[in-house]
Amino acid sequence: MKDSLSPEEKLLKLIRGEKKSKKAVGIIRQGSAMPEKVIPAVKGDVSIFSSQQASMQPKGFPLRTSIIAFLILSVLFMLSAFLYPIFNLSKVKLPEVTKEQVKTSSTSSLNVKPLESYLEGVQQRQIFRAATVSDVLPISSAAVTNTLDLFKDMTLVGIISSDPPQAVIEDKKTQKTYYLTRGQAIGDLKVDDIQEGKVIVDYLGTKYELYL
Repeated sequence: MKDSLSPEEKLLKLIRGEKKSKKAVGIIRQGSAMPEKVIPAVKGDVSIFSSQQASMQPKGFPLRTSIIAFLILSVLFMLSAFLYPIFNLSKVKLPEVTKEQVKTSSTSSLNVKPLESYLEGVQQRQIFRAATVSDVLPISSAAVTNTLDLFKDMTLVGIISSDPPQAVIEDKKTQKTYYLTRGQAIGDLKVDDIQEGKVIVDYLGTKYELYL
């Protein structure tokens, strides 16, 4: 049958085949061109989504700058707090103290007395000297009886070894207690001397002894 075709028929067949092939190529090209039209739309959607996502994110630039500014201010404050006393220390002027002032202040604060003054006081008191016979008048039997009548209400309660020593005498009649040193008196009764365990008193020129 192929050989029975005339040249005209063969030519028509070829023309028809070319048209079909051109249509097929056009369809293929249209099919391959379709994704190119869809891709820009997809790209546009992605850009819109990214711009919306970026607009939804918080802006961190002002917060970052405020934190940096706060850190810088805190560092400057700490430096000023440490350096201010160092630079202003030279401006503080302390009063100058001379050697003479130090000497006078030390001597005035101590105020030490010489040793001789203490020795004179000890010698005048005669701490370790016992009473002699000349210091105390002899006491007769009549004086003893008079002493009992005179001092029946007076009692030597104790002796306080202070400086000066004190004699503690109690008056039973008035129920009073007296703390007397040498030279002090209760009425006409005067303390003449205070010794260990006894007190010598003077009553109207006559000396008597009171014992614990």
